[in-house]
Amino acid sequence: FIIVLSYINKQYIITLWKRNLQRLPEEKYRWIYEENPYGQATCLLAKDMKQDSIVGAIALFPRRVLINGKNHMAALSGDFAVNKEHRVLVPALLLQNAAISKCNEGQFEFSYGIPNEESKSISLSVGSKELNYNMFVKPLKAEYKSKKYLPPATYTKKFSKIIDFGLKVFPKENRYRRPSYISVEMPDTFDERFDAFWSKVSQQFRIIFERNARFLTWRYKQFPYKNYEIFLLVND
Repeated sequence: FIIVLSYINKQYIITLWKRNLQRLPEEKYRWIYEENPYGQATCLLAKDMKQDSIVGAIALFPRRVLINGKNHMAALSGDFAVNKEHRVLVPALLLQNAAISKCNEGQFEFSYGIPNEESKSISLSVGSKELNYNMFVKPLKAEYKSKKYLPPATYTKKFSKIIDFGLKVFPKENRYRRPSYISVEMPDTFDERFDAFWSKVSQQFRIIFERNARFLTWRYKQFPYKNYEIFLLVND
């Protein structure tokens, strides 16, 4: 009694967000589903025919990737959600298999994603391959990890202040000095210099996702609910 539909309906998707992905604000919909510079998202919905209701979804967001210098169209798999009362294996597997079938139709050459622990096993069961990767993060405040390692309430606040002081005063980057011929700018937009930089840097990688001015503008300056600032190193 569960079927999968290839159909984008804003209200269906936002309703699923609220039930399963509560942290996502509604402003994200237009930005990620309709304004993607590589094309609109493809959304697959699981429908309970008996109850005539949408119970799950998965989306494919177009991304362009360079492999050995040649452009390829990939799909970022995301917004995978199934209502709690339907979180048995069948609806989730149907959605994952439907997403793979969409890729096989020719619009995308491959799909990829970063699933959480709950959906990871489902992704692997339909043929996805697990790849190891490194994520580099610069903690600016202790609260980035304090909830995981420190006790709550007053103790956390005391330890956090000490750690924050250390992060500010003793970072490794303070040991280096910027050369006199390098300056730092904070432009308001991703201008043509970013395209020139992308054209040069992209050739140094075997596999790299496109990061030209158009994509960066959409990804960061048009992001609906966060403000990003641009820092630019310039060779004077």
